Amino acid sequence: MLNFNDAFNDIIGGIAKTKAVVQLIPVNPQFEQFKQWAVGYVQEHDELDPTHATLQQLQNMGSIDEIEQLLRHNHDYCDDCLLKMYRKYVSGEQNGTACGCGGE
Repeated sequence: MLNFNDAFNDIIGGIAKTKAVVQLIPVNPQFEQFKQWAVGYVQEHDELDPTHATLQQLQNMGSIDEIEQLLRHNHDYCDDCLLKMYRKYVSGEQNGTACGCGGE
């Protein structure tokens, strides 16, 4: 009969043999809320289909820098466009198509 220590060691030993890697990603609720808002903003601003790849990618971004890079490279967002987006989010304004950079 196995005692607790033997059973525990067998379980841990089995896990160690599989070399499972567990990656914990901290969740920032404020960032998650912003990402959801940004999806709606980008969809409306760029008149994208709800299934557009950019909208899916936005939901998986891990940082503001990644979001900016995606929007700059895939949708030609400039500094003014990003600033306008951030201001709308912070002020709680409704989404809209005017970006503030002349590319309205």
